Amino acid sequence: MNKMQQLPEERRSEAAESLVLEARSRVRDPVYGSVGTITQLRQQIMEAEYELAKTQGLIALSYAQHLHEQQQIFEAENKPLIHQNQDTWHFDHSLLLNDLNQQQQSEDYITWG
Repeated sequence: MNKMQQLPEERRSEAAESLVLEARSRVRDPVYGSVGTITQLRQQIMEAEYELAKTQGLIALSYAQHLHEQQQIFEAENKPLIHQNQDTWHFDHSLLLNDLNQQQQSEDYITWG
């Protein structure tokens, strides 16, 4: 209590709440208390960040595979999605957008048709 009286009055209630929270944490985890809870939460955050990065990588891979498949389809139809013009390569977005629009219309027909 002596330490509490040394604090400014406006900080005493905050300090008392901290002591109560730490005491409750010690009941749940006598060895580590609130530090154990913080460590567990940090571990969960790291695991979630790992899963997020893995999912983003899978999405990027899936998108790259889709573009590769579309390139093969367009090349088979003699409409290259990526073509060389002089010494530079150009991506023909209009062909991809047309294909995506056709796919969307097909999906809309299936969904609403």
